[in-house]
Amino acid sequence: MKYKKTISTIISTTIVLGAAAYGAYYGFTKLNQKDNVANNQIVNDNKNSLNVSSAGYEKNYDHRIVSWNIYNFSNSTGQFNTNKLLNVATTLNLLQPDIVGLTEISFNDTKAIENIKSLLNKPYQSILGNSLNSTYPTKKESVAILYNPEVFELITSGTLNPENGYVRPLFYGRFQNKVNNKHLITIFGHFDSPDNGNGEENGALPGQGAWEEREAKLASNVFADLKRQFPDDDIVLGADTNIKTSNDKAFKQDSYILAYPQSYFASKTDAEVFKTSLNGKGDGYSNPYDKWLIYDAGDSNFVYAKNSNQELEKYPFKFDVVKAFANKYWDQQKSTELYLKSKKQKQPDSIYTIIKNVSDHAPIIIGYND
Repeated sequence: MKYKKTISTIISTTIVLGAAAYGAYYGFTKLNQKDNVANNQIVNDNKNSLNVSSAGYEKNYDHRIVSWNIYNFSNSTGQFNTNKLLNVATTLNLLQPDIVGLTEISFNDTKAIENIKSLLNKPYQSILGNSLNSTYPTKKESVAILYNPEVFELITSGTLNPENGYVRPLFYGRFQNKVNNKHLITIFGHFDSPDNGNGEENGALPGQGAWEEREAKLASNVFADLKRQFPDDDIVLGADTNIKTSNDKAFKQDSYILAYPQSYFASKTDAEVFKTSLNGKGDGYSNPYDKWLIYDAGDSNFVYAKNSNQELEKYPFKFDVVKAFANKYWDQQKSTELYLKSKKQKQPDSIYTIIKNVSDHAPIIIGYND
């Protein structure tokens, strides 16, 4: 395949829930035009919202951003009165993000996101991006961004696919902070599947397929071009990258940094804390696939544990779904009842079966100050 030498931004259909889709546009030159945003986005009326305790996950910063692969989420798998929808919504209510990116949404499934919003306790607005590369139509998914309109105003949104290099193009939203009028660009994505299966060529890194390795490297193009266009904007990319524990060198970190403590790069002895994809049994984690890539335009606005694991108590990297029942964040009895009802099967082998039914990833968290 022949690739262009410069980044090209492919804007595919972006759906603003509850509003007509607005026309496609090309290139970053139009990113600052507010007329690209539909005016009548649906707002959650909070009538069915769930109230949960945030103990242990209190915000020690102004705003919280969350990225979560919610595994094959659709109007079918995430119907009302299902374990999956209940605990996706419960987790988001607990974390109280002002912006959240949700990946692995069934393609163009607006109803699925409305189901989530109906149970949330903030008046979220949402946008849905169709992550489709026409070269790989069977890989298509959607990415949803939910945001708190009391804090952030959406300026524009769309998909990013430099050099046609992403099997599932990234989806972004550019926001204006209503407190200080500064701009924040949030990008979310789901990189190519891990390993080198299905005939994919081996990558340069052990056990890694060439395509997801390439996608990790292309993040530099995404950040570099956005920084040229909007040098005063803070930028964050949250993604299920499918890059394995020992292969972080796939990320160039020349136009951004990976948001980890320095000790993480010195040795991988503390990598367990940052692992986010569940193992086969669901009783632990296997790899730190889910990552934050950040660029602070001026002040250090992004907040995360930078120096030691002790800071993780104040700035947790993830919501630990494996311990969600043990820590009483999820209702085990109610979840089991809904699981059995929706699956129409016998008692599951363990509570971890019910956990993996919600997602095979933990949501990751980063703070953001005005």
